[in-house]
Amino acid sequence: IEGILPVKGALELAKKNDATLTVLLASALVLALAQELPVRALEKRPVTLTVPVNLRNYFASETARNFFGTIQVPVRVSRDQLTLEEIIPQVRQVFLEELTAQRLGRRMNALSRAEHNFAARAVPLVLKDCILRIANWKDQGTITASLSNIGRVQMPPEADPFIRRFDVFVSAPKLSVCVCSYGGELTVSFTSAFRSTNVPMRFFRILTGAGLPVEIQSNEID
Repeated sequence: IEGILPVKGALELAKKNDATLTVLLASALVLALAQELPVRALEKRPVTLTVPVNLRNYFASETARNFFGTIQVPVRVSRDQLTLEEIIPQVRQVFLEELTAQRLGRRMNALSRAEHNFAARAVPLVLKDCILRIANWKDQGTITASLSNIGRVQMPPEADPFIRRFDVFVSAPKLSVCVCSYGGELTVSFTSAFRSTNVPMRFFRILTGAGLPVEIQSNEID
């Protein structure tokens, strides 16, 4: 399921709420998830998004490989706090705290130390794989959904007449949202292993309720 929005309108809405486009969309996703989750789940743990970060914006690198990290965006939401204007400041604060070279570097250093630790390298691969699977399972248990903003896609001018839009999808065990823009269109794409379409429906209703026109398209759903 994906929604096509005007880039200009989305940027204006973000600016109106003193937020970046990514913060705006992350806040709308948190709100959509909170509206769908039962009260007991909201009381038990925060709604947590995992967000990929392009590390080239923070560290010099000449590698042609992917160079990215991730941050987690936990937001405590209560049933009486279900408006976009109330969610945005919390999400914005997490982004401000996490998106610094110091904080990202600290996480990279911790992962590097674990990888090069002599004791860890001496552990048999079979046992190491088992431990990593358990650690990944525990980590995934804290994550509600993921949001990835690919950014603006640029093509040679000669190709523009032949391209209508770009969209990005990933296969993931949990709800995943990918965002990219081309020309004047912003595409927000949902993929999920779940049959329910309630979260995308709530997400796009939040945006249309804020004044953004959205065109919805999807594959057939049984």
